[in-house]
Amino acid sequence: MKQDQMSMASSIESRVPFLDHKFVEFAASVPPDMKLRGKHGKYILKKAVGDLLPESIIYRRKMGFPTPLHDWLLDDRARGMMDYIRDPDGMLASYLDRTYVDGLLEEQGRGMHDATDRIWRLLNLQVWGDTYLTGRREHIWDGLMTGSARSVQLA
Repeated sequence: MKQDQMSMASSIESRVPFLDHKFVEFAASVPPDMKLRGKHGKYILKKAVGDLLPESIIYRRKMGFPTPLHDWLLDDRARGMMDYIRDPDGMLASYLDRTYVDGLLEEQGRGMHDATDRIWRLLNLQVWGDTYLTGRREHIWDGLMTGSARSVQLA
């Protein structure tokens, strides 16, 4: 979803499988009534996959493909990410109120508050900062995957 939004915001078509020049030439030669039939767009594409997919999939309303970040962050395997955000040696430590961050992560973990977007942004900022500002890039992923921010070592 984000990739689609960012590419559209930049006027860039990024759907690579449909950018093959022979496919584009074919699409340009398809008569209009094969592209749009009644209220159904992409008519010829839908007919081409009609024997491969159920009608309920082919003719359903357009929908996004959201990433299940909320569920991922509630999973026990995300503990390393939470520890990494809290890491007192990480880039964020000197900029954030640790008590607030701890409370935010605790409320998220207990299902009291959905702070998925903020937590995801904090995690990405921590990784970015440790990669490009603090020089701690060598073992970032080890710390994220083991569940222990202490395993993140200075490069």
